[in-house]
Amino acid sequence: MASCRRRPSMCCSRVRSWWRSTRPTREAAQPSDSYRNDHSTMVVQLQQPCAVRYRRRRKTQCTNGCSARVFRNTCAACRSEIACSVDAMITLKKEDGAADLNGITKLTVGVSWDPSGGTSGGALGILRRKRGVDLDLIAILMQGSEPVRFAGLDSLDPLGNGSVQHTGDEQTGAATGDDESVHVTFANVPGGIDAIIFVAAAFKKGSSFEKANNISFKVYDATGGAAQQVADIWPSLLGADNANAVARAFRSGDSWQLEVLNRKGKIKQGDKQALLRFAMA
Repeated sequence: MASCRRRPSMCCSRVRSWWRSTRPTREAAQPSDSYRNDHSTMVVQLQQPCAVRYRRRRKTQCTNGCSARVFRNTCAACRSEIACSVDAMITLKKEDGAADLNGITKLTVGVSWDPSGGTSGGALGILRRKRGVDLDLIAILMQGSEPVRFAGLDSLDPLGNGSVQHTGDEQTGAATGDDESVHVTFANVPGGIDAIIFVAAAFKKGSSFEKANNISFKVYDATGGAAQQVADIWPSLLGADNANAVARAFRSGDSWQLEVLNRKGKIKQGDKQALLRFAMA
């Protein structure tokens, strides 16, 4: 009986040790005094959120040439110790310019918002929140200086091969997580596409950023199926802008680069030409 009681604790100890050796390492992207506690939403926010850093662990192979599985940093075949290597830190920040996307094969850009009742209370406020507001995320595909395709609105797979795919039009902001997203698989993007510009806008008539709460634009490394957030942009609540150029992915030789734009502006609602001109500005 004594040995039976020890086995679960030994198993738990091994699981904890394995988790410590394999989980991603994280560190603050900015000095600790730039963070503040927001107890109303139970999260820690940045006073000026604009940069996120992360490290992603590579899949480790035995340096002795074994193909056996590595467990707890030890090769199962030859029992040699394996040091888990860590990718170079990726930082996405507008002021730093473009970042190389070496090793990143899939990218996701998402926009999220919550419906607002505005200044109305009671039944009218409840009705407005239920009706929500329709914002849009659009990815504009560039060939040189010309826009040739776009993903969003009524075009979900503009290239027909799933390389640039929109999740669909969310018309209320009541969805869980990101309300609209665009997924890009770089290897399948045709060679004639030089750049992809991601724009979030209150495009349809009657919609407005002012009618939404908690608007957020996020960029993820979706390589391997597990999304790692690498940028989070919160647009300013001031002004009457109704469009935001979030980010731009572009070719650089045989690889891709990504830059955070966070460029605000105002477009004529319902005018697709105005939307394209804003993206290209």
